[in-house]
Amino acid sequence: MGAMVLFPLLVGGVLLASGLGKIGSSGRLVEAGMRFGVPPRWATLGTARLLIAGEIVLAVAVLVAPWPLSVGACAAAVAVLAGFTVLTARAHRRGDDFDCGCFGVLAETRVGRGLVVRNSALLAAAVVALVAAVGSRRSVPQTLAAFGAEEWAWLAAVTVVSAVVAVISRLLERDRARLPEPAEVASTEVERLLGYRVAPTFEVVRRDGTVVDMHALVATTPHLLVFVRPGCGSCDQLMEASDELQASLGHAAHLVFATGAAREVLDVAHPRLGDRVVFGVASAREKLGVEKTPAAVLIGLNGRLVAGPVHGARAVVELVESSAGLRSSW
Repeated sequence: MGAMVLFPLLVGGVLLASGLGKIGSSGRLVEAGMRFGVPPRWATLGTARLLIAGEIVLAVAVLVAPWPLSVGACAAAVAVLAGFTVLTARAHRRGDDFDCGCFGVLAETRVGRGLVVRNSALLAAAVVALVAAVGSRRSVPQTLAAFGAEEWAWLAAVTVVSAVVAVISRLLERDRARLPEPAEVASTEVERLLGYRVAPTFEVVRRDGTVVDMHALVATTPHLLVFVRPGCGSCDQLMEASDELQASLGHAAHLVFATGAAREVLDVAHPRLGDRVVFGVASAREKLGVEKTPAAVLIGLNGRLVAGPVHGARAVVELVESSAGLRSSW
């Protein structure tokens, strides 16, 4: 296999980093799946955990499985990366812009041309690794065991250069993250001119899988977003009282429960909520400063942040009851 061993090492290393980075981030992976348009029956925590485990197992197989099992592992990697490439290409074509969750907590990678190019390159590397595995009839460990001093020297050099490039890229990304986004600067200027707070832009997912941003959500009607989690006692009480809460709001605002739970979980626990729920709210929670559940935020027309976030069931109910008095200000 010789120099071709770089390709299974690359593919296996990326898959391993991807799987390990997503451990403990199943919820974010479910959110990303919904944004990619994965059918609701598959966008679940169980599926997310299986995918994470599968990535790790596949990575290990690509790196250390004996021949001919290594051929099967490389073929599986080709299939997985082809699926990832198709999903990201479709999302990019739709004009989507969200964190793909590809590396979990290790890095934020947004959907865009760069992600499509990267996934396409990894797919090509997996194809080369598969061809090399079939042609050499040797696994990665067998190939490395046959290396001499010269081969180990260039492999070490390639590894060091790759690590340096990765570290520099990561540092540059971190520095860019510290700079305010143009939208954030514009938002601050708008707040100064208008004299009121403007809610940060975020996206949520409707029950039918449609991704909608904050401005579209409140285009015609103010929304009271109540952040909840199934299994949280006070959250469950608020969801059970959804009709009463909406009646208290009247025409002042539309009540919507925001959750990071899978749709199937919420349907079992609270089947009557219907379309009064949005999903995939991790980014919304982060941008709005929601630290725990239950919590609520009142967003008026034009994205005006009228009130919140408030935390606790009592504070949520008080916000609902006081919304009629606030109506004249938004």
